[in-house]
Amino acid sequence: MRTNLPWGVCYPRSGWGAYRQQLDAGLLSSSAKVSLPVHPVQLYETLFLWGLAVLLLWAYPRRKRHGDIFLGYLVIYGLGRFLLETLRGDEPRHVFGLTATQGICMAMVAGGLAALAWWPRQSVSPEPNSTVQAVAGASDDSSAAVTGTGPLSGE
Repeated sequence: MRTNLPWGVCYPRSGWGAYRQQLDAGLLSSSAKVSLPVHPVQLYETLFLWGLAVLLLWAYPRRKRHGDIFLGYLVIYGLGRFLLETLRGDEPRHVFGLTATQGICMAMVAGGLAALAWWPRQSVSPEPNSTVQAVAGASDDSSAAVTGTGPLSGE
């Protein structure tokens, strides 16, 4: 999508991308060496992903249930990518004027929200001493491993 912002990017003459799209739309003459300025969507997405990484790292110790961080990623990334796709102009619009990527993003957001709402998950905090009991239980059966008795020996 064209922009007048000072950080707009002009792409060189090529058979694809912004230059080709603008040439096909009649916005450029065939002698133009570069495209008109467009949004640097790749840079926007990089900044968005860095911000998302910081947010998820901050949220990780504060999560309530297993899977919350992943599902949060699905929802937030899906929303962000959906919005960034509106700034791109190189992909054809399909159903309802949306790109295929925007359709996938909508599915990611819907699936993530549904899972957050309805998918029962264990709490992040394990029961007290559950790991210690499991390890202690394994050490109580250590003599069984030496004598060949126990649940795996077939007796």
